[in-house]
Amino acid sequence: MNQWNLIALTLVAGIAAAAAALAHDEKDPRHIAMTGLGKDMKAIAGQLKAGQLDADTAAAAGRIAATGERLLALFPAGSGGHHSRAKAEIWSDWAGFAAKNDAFRRAAADLRSAAADGDAGAVAAALQATGKTCKGCHQAYRKPKKKADG
Repeated sequence: MNQWNLIALTLVAGIAAAAAALAHDEKDPRHIAMTGLGKDMKAIAGQLKAGQLDADTAAAAGRIAATGERLLALFPAGSGGHHSRAKAEIWSDWAGFAAKNDAFRRAAADLRSAAADGDAGAVAAALQATGKTCKGCHQAYRKPKKKADG
């Protein structure tokens, strides 16, 4: 390997390491779960709009409900930190946070049932109710997005 190849390889490795450090949030299980929730909810909304409820609708609703069942475990004590949008209130008001999660779990279970039945009206109502529980928790326990500099 000549000197220029070694320099190029070193630069690429350095850039990859820097990118991995900056992308830490995207690899966080909590970030992955929340992103998945958003994608599944948008997918169900799209299916409702298109009038095409099917097995994909039920699968998305099932993933939403499953995430609700494991959500509290994604917030172990001290897991906030600089790169997280989680507010300290999650841990200082754990009972309140757990209550918000219970509301989400119930709404998500209703969404899963409605999607399994294929009733578009029930799916729409359950999706709206599930979205309200997300918003309620985010308002109390999530920091706003940081504005870009410039």
